[in-house]
Amino acid sequence: MLYGTRVSVLIALLNTLTLIALFPGSLPTGPLYNLAAILGMLFGIGLMNVLVKKRSLKQEAIVATLFTASGVVSRTALMAFVNYICLRFPPPVGYGLPEEGVVAAIPFVIIFNLTLALYTIPLGYSVTKAVKSYTKV
Repeated sequence: MLYGTRVSVLIALLNTLTLIALFPGSLPTGPLYNLAAILGMLFGIGLMNVLVKKRSLKQEAIVATLFTASGVVSRTALMAFVNYICLRFPPPVGYGLPEEGVVAAIPFVIIFNLTLALYTIPLGYSVTKAVKSYTKV
């Protein structure tokens, strides 16, 4: 996010292509799930960034908390939906789970995405602020 939304999306796409080429994982479309998660998180953060700029909020702790909350909610909600839809399909899209399996997996999907976003967003925000203070962006 140091250089804006467009660059963030391009980096997410580059990350996805790298994962597809080098580390696809057990599910060939897994990198696309990852892309959806990252874009969902960036959407939440970007939406909150627009609101923060309109309100001219300057308090770092509040801004960081708002970015984290919006990123966590958007990523978690999107990935719960994506997994609910896709896990029932056979590979390479999903794992061919029956309805009961999909429903049982969703709480774990929610916990995973919630915890991952809870530490990556504040960490990324802190690194971005630190780097930004030493560069001209």
